[in-house]
Amino acid sequence: MPTAKAPGVFLVVCFLAGSVLPGCSQTPQAVPGHDNLQALAVMYGRYIGQHRGKPPANLDEFKTWVKKQDKVQLEGLHADPNNVDQLFVSPRDSQPYNFIFTAAATGPGPGGKGVIVIYEQTGKDGKRMIAYSLGQIEEVDEATFKQLVPGK
Repeated sequence: MPTAKAPGVFLVVCFLAGSVLPGCSQTPQAVPGHDNLQALAVMYGRYIGQHRGKPPANLDEFKTWVKKQDKVQLEGLHADPNNVDQLFVSPRDSQPYNFIFTAAATGPGPGGKGVIVIYEQTGKDGKRMIAYSLGQIEEVDEATFKQLVPGK
């Protein structure tokens, strides 16, 4: 568990580990779509890391970049390198994920999770999966979602 002295280090470790360590994710990986969202969040973080903190300008730029990544890296994230497009669609609501491409996605943000960068359009059973810039994935109810992503 993180100590009071190094919570940022713990978050970075969780992000780099792809949230496979205990305590790194509040959403069980058995939830459909978790792996897709986790892979996209990790790839989003890698993109920002390789572009000096600058997020992609738009979805097309990000998709093009993801498709150029090494097949082994994608497979390591449980993504099919031969069908990257399916990664961008939630299996829970069969709709493309929404992205928030902001420059603020590099810091820890409120609550130490970073800022929300990816979310489901409608989700399932009144809940949506969301991904933070530091790689954490959560399933939240609609009221919480509206607080976290105002105007959506």
